[in-house]
Amino acid sequence: MKKVILFNILITFIGIVAIELFFGSWLNTYNYGYLTLPRNYQIISDTSDLYDMGGKVSYTRDENGFRGHYNNPSDIDFLVLGGSTTNEMYVDDCCIWTNRLAELAKKDGHDISVVNAGIDGQSVLGHVWNFDNWFPNIDNLSPKYVIAYFGINEQKIVPDLKAVQTPQHKDFARQVKQYVRNNSAIYHLYKTVKGTVAAHRANLTHHKINYKTAPWESVSLESYRQRSCDVESQQNFRARLDKLYTKITDLKATPIFATQRRGDSYIDGETVYGLQESQALDKRHDLDCFNQITREFCAEKSIKCVDASKIPFKKEEDFYDYVHTTPAGSQKIAAFFYKDLKTEINSLK
Repeated sequence: MKKVILFNILITFIGIVAIELFFGSWLNTYNYGYLTLPRNYQIISDTSDLYDMGGKVSYTRDENGFRGHYNNPSDIDFLVLGGSTTNEMYVDDCCIWTNRLAELAKKDGHDISVVNAGIDGQSVLGHVWNFDNWFPNIDNLSPKYVIAYFGINEQKIVPDLKAVQTPQHKDFARQVKQYVRNNSAIYHLYKTVKGTVAAHRANLTHHKINYKTAPWESVSLESYRQRSCDVESQQNFRARLDKLYTKITDLKATPIFATQRRGDSYIDGETVYGLQESQALDKRHDLDCFNQITREFCAEKSIKCVDASKIPFKKEEDFYDYVHTTPAGSQKIAAFFYKDLKTEINSLK
């Protein structure tokens, strides 16, 4: 009896090893080691409670960790970096702004690839990290343009957020665990099933805001413009832009930087309004300061700056929380980028 049990255990073990060697990525020249990047991943979420016309949405990332369609990493036209406002966890694959941008171009006869490399929480610090730790794992990655859509997460640059900016573990035991997760075929199957089961779960950082009933505060536009920017923060941000610019050009791609807007503030005539609960007036001002540095940097380097801070959003229909857009808001982002990038898109003929 013991021999039968031992034989069955041995056969099972051999079967597991065979499955892992054949379907896993243990022997790949390029593998993701212990990086905590979602790859070969799909989850179905219910967004009914996030925004009007919400429902089941599909969030998919491929074997390289990207969202979007492309034939080969060597053929990517636009690689888009960003945080959660680019990643768009709760907008369907079809409707994220990067995909909508590609669709708009296709309608005009330009079949381009716009690939989404957004990671929740990342700022320029994280985007720089990607070039040293993520992108080298992608064989033949050579995008023609790299769009970096940033600003909002620059307000969060503090030492304890580096784990979010750079998705990796320092603890050895956790590194080993993540290494197994990244390379195991059986774990990938488990992760896929678990993601489907978790369809109705919501991320606590994404929540619906009722802009019509939320309390607002206001200041005059004149007094708002008299506020000063933090010089040290601006200098540090400028240095990060330099690093990102260098990383992109070293990849032999053309950089395109883009500013951002929040949904929890707006200007009406000579008055600036902001939600009290999110301290929107202060955060809008900080973002304005970063956006201005981005504009100046682009002018200095003679690179394209898509000034997306000027997108004419409607807060009630385009944002479901302070910063994340609904599918309608994502469509506006795509339309704005498409209009501003026609020269670059035409050059890809």
